[in-house]
Amino acid sequence: MKVTPHVLIGQKVIEVRYRYIPENEYGLQEFVSFFRLSNGSIIQIPCCPGEEWRNNNEFLLINYADSESVGEELSAMVFNREIRNIHFLYYKNEPDEQEKAIIELENGLFITEKNVGPVGITNVDLQVMNEQQFFDFKQRLGVDFELKSLNA
Repeated sequence: MKVTPHVLIGQKVIEVRYRYIPENEYGLQEFVSFFRLSNGSIIQIPCCPGEEWRNNNEFLLINYADSESVGEELSAMVFNREIRNIHFLYYKNEPDEQEKAIIELENGLFITEKNVGPVGITNVDLQVMNEQQFFDFKQRLGVDFELKSLNA
């Protein structure tokens, strides 16, 4: 079954896992997170609002099985929390496919990931923001950038 980010709204996060690759075939470090949701789906953070992916496809399930659990602190912050909204970054009114969306949870936390970058220069990891940090992030966006909510 193909799904889009719209079906994520209202789902609860049951588990968060990740894979870290210190150096991929392009010489870059790589980070990918996986979210298991209350409806049984395993997803990655989307890039674009119209993005479609096959739910629980073989590639995703293999990578999920080969991933590691995030620490207890992050697990406690997201476990059983409902996805309230998803915010997408736009550049000059076009979706910025280089950046992952920001998932807003019911407890006021916002989660995204920096998933690729040069070794030793970029911190690839999950990024968790509270409401003030999210507001500050929006204020720092350049003039050509805009965050748009899926539930706008």
